[in-house]
Amino acid sequence: MQKIQFKIRQNYGKTLVYPDCIEAEIFAEMVGNKTLSAKHLQQIHFLGFNIFITGLSEKDNKHFQDTHWEFFQHFLDQY
Repeated sequence: MQKIQFKIRQNYGKTLVYPDCIEAEIFAEMVGNKTLSAKHLQQIHFLGFNIFITGLSEKDNKHFQDTHWEFFQHFLDQY
């Protein structure tokens, strides 16, 4: 699986996911936004990409890869 990186930021109380590598920027451009939703990340994951979040420990990023997708949505809601 290919690695793809994103960064998460808070903006006026909303959790936003920004691309953090060329491949991620291409996906954002394809959907016509500067940010991506959890649904977009789910679709990218289903295409075979390992999603990594910049600023998280390697252990936490590994946890994303090993858990059910609902965990990721829950994480974004809690972040």
